Amino acid sequence: MRRCFRHAVLLGLAGALTAPAVGTAAIGDIAEFGVTGGGPQALTAGPDGNLWIGQYTEVIPTTNSLSGIGRMTPSGTFTGFSAGIPNDSAPLSIATGPDNNLWFTEAFNPNPALARATTAGAVTTLVNFAPADRAENIVAGPDGNMWFSVPGKAIRADMSGAITTIPLVGHEIEDLASGPGGYLWFADSTTDQLVRLTTAGATSVVATFTTGAQPWALTAGPDGNLWVVLRGLGEVARVTPTGSVATFSVSGTPNTLAGIATGADGNLWVTEGNRGRISRVTTSGVVTPYVVPRTPANLGAVAPGPDGNIWYADPLAGKVGRVLTGVTPSSTAAPAVTGTPKVGQVLTVSNGTWNHVPTGYAYSWQRCASATGAACSAVRDQTASTYTVTREDVGKFLIASVAATSLNGSSQAATAAAVQVAPLPRLTVTWSRSKTKRKKATVTALVTPRPGVTSYRMSALLTSGPNAYRADQNTRSGRCVRAKVKVPVKKGKKPRTVVRQRCTISLPVGAWSVTAEGWKGTELLAYTSRAYRIS
Repeated sequence: MRRCFRHAVLLGLAGALTAPAVGTAAIGDIAEFGVTGGGPQALTAGPDGNLWIGQYTEVIPTTNSLSGIGRMTPSGTFTGFSAGIPNDSAPLSIATGPDNNLWFTEAFNPNPALARATTAGAVTTLVNFAPADRAENIVAGPDGNMWFSVPGKAIRADMSGAITTIPLVGHEIEDLASGPGGYLWFADSTTDQLVRLTTAGATSVVATFTTGAQPWALTAGPDGNLWVVLRGLGEVARVTPTGSVATFSVSGTPNTLAGIATGADGNLWVTEGNRGRISRVTTSGVVTPYVVPRTPANLGAVAPGPDGNIWYADPLAGKVGRVLTGVTPSSTAAPAVTGTPKVGQVLTVSNGTWNHVPTGYAYSWQRCASATGAACSAVRDQTASTYTVTREDVGKFLIASVAATSLNGSSQAATAAAVQVAPLPRLTVTWSRSKTKRKKATVTALVTPRPGVTSYRMSALLTSGPNAYRADQNTRSGRCVRAKVKVPVKKGKKPRTVVRQRCTISLPVGAWSVTAEGWKGTELLAYTSRAYRIS
């Protein structure tokens, strides 16, 4: 993480600019948020979906200097932590470790140190160094350890905090990064070189820049190369792992560029110090600057945030800024539907999991002929995460989809595995009928109860003739009573008595469709029907 300067100023609380609304946001839109307790000097995407900040502002006398770490949510809510961090300790670099803690170095008084913090802000000091050993530039290494620098040395720390010191003969680390090939890479501004460092501690010079180029900050690019800020030239350099160098002008003005980071959008992002700009650089070297809507602005550290956007620090103003990159959330685990897929039951689709911190979700449901999504139709007016199964869904497959949204817009939808709605189980019904003198008939159904079903209903619809069914007429309901019925068995055996429901209905002459339905509350569990001609 880029080394920062001490600033002999008093920190004032700064307000936030208005964030763009969903649907109106554009790449390069900037929002800024104030921090308290020390100027933001270093940034990292935390394991908890928040941005974490190393903070320091020098106040004379230095024993009053403000030091701490802070947590910033993607929406700009700030929480500071200073317990366990002495004044003037200067956490000038911070990084997320493989143990999902925040690791940071303290550069100054009372002694330089290596410290670790949980995402709840509980701080543990692990190692103290001599006063001259200014600790900086901490990164997670390719070997599962944390790496950082003190003057003339690289230091490796395991997850317990035990350290190994590696002398760097003839080199000083200006900035340190984990990069291609499973190596550490560092910029040496004293020799104008890019140096490769193995995890065993061996160094080799990969590229030597123009004298006075002052390699200042570096990052592993999305293209497998190293990208280096050449502060003395106002340029960035693209360096292949074998040492081929190409340079691109960003500001063209010496001593203006500050930090560089790789964004989730596959571009490089460079802060331009007191020019008040942050520039996007493609891997082919195309530069697009974005101006901070505030004067004066002096940008320093820059880092990708957990929300897929780019964040920068302005230590003198006490602000961090968020730059929209256009990166929308993407699914890392599909949603899933829970609940019983039966008529009357409620199904619920989960959100699944997403990267880039969604701010909301949209839901849709489809009714399909197969689990693979054949012959689908949208279920109308169903935009919630829950859905009540209807008779129209019987035998069909329901597929739910979830799209995540953020300030950058809506994602591609993620789809849950299809669930098939169970067919309505048929009742066991025995039918009979008898004529009456009034040209009516009584239709009787003996219904075998299903487990959990406490009542049945019998209804009939006239299906032919001058009085055939109309939507508002010709529906008759009978009633059902509990009855004990003797069931015939094999010859020579006694009949078996069972409990059934005896449902009856009186019908006029005509052709009727007769239905017996099983109910539990308002939930239809089963049905069957037969047509009769009664004369």
